[in-house]
Amino acid sequence: MLEEIPLSSMPRTLQDAVEVVKKLGLEYIWIDALCIIQDSRSDWETESARMKDVYSGAYLTIVATSAGSSADGFLKRSPHVTVTVSYRENKDPARADCFYVTRAIAGRAPWDLVDLTTWNKRGWTYQERLLSRRLLHFCSSAVFWECRSIDSSEFNVETRRSYNRPPWISDPGHDEEGIAVVESLHFDKPHENWYMIIARYSARKFTYRSDALAALSGLASVFHRTHVMNDEYIAGLWRQDFSHGLLWMVHDSEEASRGSEYWAPSWSWASVAGELQWPSRTIERHQRNDFTVYLLSVNLDVAVENAMGSVHGGCVRMRGRLKAVDQVSKPEEWGSLLRYRYDLLCDGVVVGNGGFDVDGDKTVQDIWLLQVKVQQPGDLFFPYHPTMLLVHRISTTSMNVVRLGCAVLEDEMLDFFDSCEPQNFDFF
Repeated sequence: MLEEIPLSSMPRTLQDAVEVVKKLGLEYIWIDALCIIQDSRSDWETESARMKDVYSGAYLTIVATSAGSSADGFLKRSPHVTVTVSYRENKDPARADCFYVTRAIAGRAPWDLVDLTTWNKRGWTYQERLLSRRLLHFCSSAVFWECRSIDSSEFNVETRRSYNRPPWISDPGHDEEGIAVVESLHFDKPHENWYMIIARYSARKFTYRSDALAALSGLASVFHRTHVMNDEYIAGLWRQDFSHGLLWMVHDSEEASRGSEYWAPSWSWASVAGELQWPSRTIERHQRNDFTVYLLSVNLDVAVENAMGSVHGGCVRMRGRLKAVDQVSKPEEWGSLLRYRYDLLCDGVVVGNGGFDVDGDKTVQDIWLLQVKVQQPGDLFFPYHPTMLLVHRISTTSMNVVRLGCAVLEDEMLDFFDSCEPQNFDFF
């Protein structure tokens, strides 16, 4: 059994982290590169499920914000932006130290040194920042502090209320993990909080996009306990709001992508790399729950070690109304519906407008419309509130479909599904 790892054998960033722990008088440090068996998928699945306990249970999270790699280190100040001033105390000449003077960067706020860094754009650091009790950021020219009450820094600026955490996770905790169950903007609609989290998270970058669900599993676990204890987590969505959860939209289909390897079921937001959003239910007309598609059963291959982590395959069985589209064409002018760039035709008549999640899917054949909720007159003019999904039938013998995008009906075609009987289908 390994008894020790010589400090000198560690990369510079790890050595600096140990130095900080010693200075703070702490006894233990958890480092993912040392505490997770590298190149072991099973150990990775097990440890990823425990990340919420690591972050929320730690006394302090040290963030090497300025380090580009484990070899860079983070304790050395950049000589281009700081000046070291030595001093000796008058009352006690034996006491001497130094402080730093940092030149302000024109046009940038101090917290940009944290918020605009590569570290803050990584998918894995999202729940790290939200779940940690305290964070100490070591940037190139200053140290920044975050906790659940305030954000502060070495700069001569006022402290601020915790900025990056949603309201339900900001205040001093009332439970064993220090996470408060407090009222927030949408506490009466808890799933709205979840969609806000995913909208921010979807902009993050991954080395392996298949990690998207695993890298959020700790936060999902906490959200389940604090918001939706009686709900079931299904590959990034929640059973009790599953129909609405299907209506996610991609900001830019030309920038979005799907991988050649399996990431997640097509109906999950985790199946696409790109910024997302959900229809807002703050507008009264969109608070209706007149959904027409229903979840019947779930058959997913989920990692045994982490039930809220990666999904390796499977589908959900649903019941709803589907109708085939004869033709998809791109009009010369898109008008006001920029999100829905394509006309959807049946028997030569435009019945609606749709947008693909990934622009490359526009050449797919055998496209169907899945009605998710009843569309009312005037809904067409709310382009961020789709009522249907574009799906592709992947089997000629049964109704097995995958998601391609979302759509709305023309006002003159609101009765499009009236003659269509609901049917069971498998959504992969």
